[in-house]
Amino acid sequence: MVRNIIASALLAAAAVSATPILNEFALNINGVVNVYDYSSYDDDPVSGIDLEDYDFVTGLGTISVTLTATETGSYFIGMFSDLDFDAENYWDETGVAGDPVQGLTWEIDEPENVFGDIFTNLSTGTLDNTNALTAPEDVSVALGWNLDLLAGQEATVTFLASTVLPKDGSFYLTQWSKDGNSAVYFSSASSVPEPGTVVLMLTGLVAFGAMGIRRKRNPLLTL
Repeated sequence: MVRNIIASALLAAAAVSATPILNEFALNINGVVNVYDYSSYDDDPVSGIDLEDYDFVTGLGTISVTLTATETGSYFIGMFSDLDFDAENYWDETGVAGDPVQGLTWEIDEPENVFGDIFTNLSTGTLDNTNALTAPEDVSVALGWNLDLLAGQEATVTFLASTVLPKDGSFYLTQWSKDGNSAVYFSSASSVPEPGTVVLMLTGLVAFGAMGIRRKRNPLLTL
């Protein structure tokens, strides 16, 4: 049995829209922060991070992160994104958010070029679930998952940037241009096997191994 928790982190544009421009984005995988910009597609890939379907020019596409717990405990996987619709008027943007699902945290703030604490909070895994911008400003967004995992349990988190507005009722953040003609929607989903599934899998492997040992001792024994 697999638990699929879906929260939306899509990037989408309205009918008359400008193409987003990526300044930079960052990933925090349980305390290890990797920062990328438009030139990062030539960088050596980091284990567990799949950027194959991500556009480093527009910031649109899918980012997938897979983490295997080294021990039982809490783990954090998060993404920070700094996009603009207009390189000259990047301060004419606003952000909007709804109510996230359990385990998902978020933040909208100025990207710490002048003020704000969003990148710091992403780096420490402490996104504060607030939109700090009450007027048009340079907008950045972040989404992060707090996951409780057993030793050996694997979690996969995807962050999606698309020009299609989410329609499934899932949670998403919105970044608007001041004129309202361009919008970007951010969403995310996590997939984590239930603890019972992991235990059953391990039990099955142990039982299968025991059967193998018995068969070696008694070649006449059949399954």
